[in-house]
Amino acid sequence: MNAIKGSQITLKFSLLIVFSVWVSLPLLSYAAPPPDEKAAEIGSKSDRYSKVVDSATEALIHGDAKAFRSFLSPGTIKREQRGPGAVDTIINDRFIPFFKDFKKFSANVNTIATRDIDGNRGLALARSFYTNGGSERFFVIYVLDENGTLTIGNLLLDTTMADITRGR
Repeated sequence: MNAIKGSQITLKFSLLIVFSVWVSLPLLSYAAPPPDEKAAEIGSKSDRYSKVVDSATEALIHGDAKAFRSFLSPGTIKREQRGPGAVDTIINDRFIPFFKDFKKFSANVNTIATRDIDGNRGLALARSFYTNGGSERFFVIYVLDENGTLTIGNLLLDTTMADITRGR
């Protein structure tokens, strides 16, 4: 992230066991991915998880904060120390404007296993889309399996999977 905005909090974030750094995240921190998570297991999950990402981002594209919020992890909302109103502010002031000029998704999707600080496993999906002006915008969205329900644990804007693995 380029600068810490008022709608962001600084939390500990670690991925791929090797990387553990302090970064500015809008919502949540993550622990290292489970060591038993194999590439084949990730592949078998990715279609289910991608459908959640598609539905959640569709809500943001259409400016529907209430619909997007319905996908959020209850743990994410609970951990937001400034209260549930801060989550709504992040959605309305950062997430919806980011997707405002959406034209179409790119074909590229990168996926890695992750788990949140409560031990919920999931996938981080790095995606991008093209704007009406022709530029490409990148984001990483974390989908968690919380007791059988897939939820959104975090959304990082203007971020690629390479940014995360480099500790950006």
